[in-house]
Amino acid sequence: LEFRRVLFRSICVALDKVRQERYDLIFMDCQMPNMDGYGATTRIRELETQSATRTPIIALTANSLPADRKRSEQAGMDEFLTKPIVKEKLCQALALDRNHASLTNRNGATGPRAMLSLPCATPCSQSVRDR
Repeated sequence: LEFRRVLFRSICVALDKVRQERYDLIFMDCQMPNMDGYGATTRIRELETQSATRTPIIALTANSLPADRKRSEQAGMDEFLTKPIVKEKLCQALALDRNHASLTNRNGATGPRAMLSLPCATPCSQSVRDR
């Protein structure tokens, strides 16, 4: 998988960037300080009503109960992945067509742009595991 990654350490900064720029995909950590990923996703979906666009949002969480998945859906997230992220599961999540434009063809880019909204307690290179 090849992505050009944009990483924000603060959800407030990430929300400002979402207002200013268009991203092809958002990986949203559900447990963050100041505002959780559910609240951030709700805010992004509210912003999108003004622009008539919808960015796919993939939930990243250590919680794997059905109630956690339901909560992510209610917040407006399109897919749900549990940590640690397994490359095969990530590929499956990215392959799902949720009536969004192709991730590889937007903006004329060779690969999709992804916004990662993580507190970065774990180095990003260690957050995806091959299995």
